[in-house]
Amino acid sequence: MICGYSALHMASRRQTILAQLDANRRRRAAAAAEIFAARDELETLLRDGHAAELSAADLADAAGLSRDTVYRTIKEESQMTWKDRQAWATALLREIRRGDFEDNQYRMIVNGMLMKALGKDPGDVPRSVAGILDEATRMMRELGKPGFEPRYDQAIRATPWPV
Repeated sequence: MICGYSALHMASRRQTILAQLDANRRRRAAAAAEIFAARDELETLLRDGHAAELSAADLADAAGLSRDTVYRTIKEESQMTWKDRQAWATALLREIRRGDFEDNQYRMIVNGMLMKALGKDPGDVPRSVAGILDEATRMMRELGKPGFEPRYDQAIRATPWPV
């Protein structure tokens, strides 16, 4: 006997504790999943409320949040992630012809300008597809290719700029 308990009793107690810990872990995982779902639903509701032109004050009161939290959530939800922006730029680049050295150089310039313009500090880079295509064409001509004409479907010039 150890401290008044038999070895059999201690083994049984250990098994009970392990089972209770496992049940607690499952309960915490279920609660975390429920919290995640509730937060996801909250973000959707705030976004929908904002789109329906409800005031931040009304949204905050109804949700039991601060106005700052409502504003922050709406702002974060209205912006594309960096991964989304990169995917958008990649899709746009697929529309610009690959080919000889000049075509590939043009694509490289367009890609660099897109990444800069989509970043937090675009500097003086245009924030429109047409503006970037025109600026990249100008740069190619200044690089000693005065007759350079890029090859792409003109429809991509009207591609809307991501938010």
